[in-house]
Amino acid sequence: ASNSEWSFTLVGDSNYQPQSTNIQVLGKEPPASLVQLYNTHEFYLQLSSSEGFPNALGEAMACGCVPIGSAVGAIPEIIGDAGLLLNRKELGTLQQLIQDWMDGKTQLNSPRARIERYFTYAHRRQLLLQALSLKE
Repeated sequence: ASNSEWSFTLVGDSNYQPQSTNIQVLGKEPPASLVQLYNTHEFYLQLSSSEGFPNALGEAMACGCVPIGSAVGAIPEIIGDAGLLLNRKELGTLQQLIQDWMDGKTQLNSPRARIERYFTYAHRRQLLLQALSLKE
C-alpha cells in the first residue's frame, strides 16, 4: 500500500487475499505462463525464510528479471552480483533496495548472463564430479 505506483504479481498461493489493489494473485501456473510472467516483470522476489536451491529464481533470472532474495540457502550464490540481497526481512530495507536500483544508485550485472555462466547443466555436472572426486 505504501508503494501504490508499483504492481506485484503473487504466483502460487491462490488463497491469499491481498489488502492492496496493486497485488494480483495467481494460483499455480503452467511453465509457459511462468515464462510469460517472467518476461513481463522487471523484478523477481524470492523472500524465503529458509531455502535450498530455488529453481524458480534461476528461471526468472534467465528471463532477465532482476532478482531480489533473502540471504538464506543458495539464494546469495545464485544471485551473486546480478541482483539484490535482503539480509533482514524488513519492508523498509526492501523498499530502499528497489528504489536505489530504480534511481541508478545500484549497478548490477546481467541476471541472464550469470545463470548462463554458472548454472548450466555442464557446469553443474563438472562441479558435482569434482565434489565426488570423480573424473570425466
